[in-house]
Amino acid sequence: MKGDLEGRSPLQFEKVRLFDPSAEPIGVRIDGRLASTEQTIPQTYGLSQNFPNPFNASTVIRIQLPQESRVALRVYNLSGQIVRTLADSRVEAGAWSVLWDGRDEEGREVSSGVYFYRLVVDGDRWMKVRRMVFIK
Repeated sequence: MKGDLEGRSPLQFEKVRLFDPSAEPIGVRIDGRLASTEQTIPQTYGLSQNFPNPFNASTVIRIQLPQESRVALRVYNLSGQIVRTLADSRVEAGAWSVLWDGRDEEGREVSSGVYFYRLVVDGDRWMKVRRMVFIK
């Protein structure tokens, strides 16, 4: 991911090692709140169901980009108001994971309930919405 996330300094990690369920190491590059497994480039755009769902403390949202794209990933409440912008920048092609900690833009924990997350790619090239449930 290039650039800054909403004026915030991105996190930087020198080395990170993750393991898949078979205990094989997975190479990971982390920029800000997006983590890429740096494996094969997806063939199509995708927005996966968050996991876990329902969730309590945090949840992971996965996106797939077949080419470098401008992405906007936002969480909305049932009234259609933006609760949190998770990403709004150019992102390299690949499979990405975004962590949402159940907090709004001001860092306050949101109330229990149903929320929607929407991924918009390059303005109008591709868009998908999914539903998730937050339980305290």
